[in-house]
Amino acid sequence: MARVCREREARQRYTLICIAEGAKPEGGSVTVKERIEDSPEPVRLGGVGNVLRAQLEPLLDCEVRTTILGHVQRGGPPTPFDRVLATQYGHAAAELIAQRRFNRVVVLQGERIESVPLAEVAGRSRNVPADHPLLRTALDTGISLGR
Repeated sequence: MARVCREREARQRYTLICIAEGAKPEGGSVTVKERIEDSPEPVRLGGVGNVLRAQLEPLLDCEVRTTILGHVQRGGPPTPFDRVLATQYGHAAAELIAQRRFNRVVVLQGERIESVPLAEVAGRSRNVPADHPLLRTALDTGISLGR
């Protein structure tokens, strides 16, 4: 993995690595965040991204960061819709890679999973209109919008 990252460093400014919390090195074991003995699922995985970062950082010239997407992109336990959507996004992203269709981003358009060129969406903001129904719902249910 370090070799691939170094090769990419020569061509571009970044490498994005997605790693599942259940990933483990060949012959190794999963990274366990904590154990809760009286739980139906006592083993809580977590931190494999930080382990990978610590292993890669000394081998690369670039900065290595870890982001735990599940904590960034949702605010509560995942619903069945969340899980299905995440699977669809992952599948679509893997398909783009297999087709060597790079510099694209997976999007949900209506009920369809699509991809659009990254250049169409990067570096610009899409503001939500102040009178949007979702904003009213958020405010009426007590969600803070920084006001």
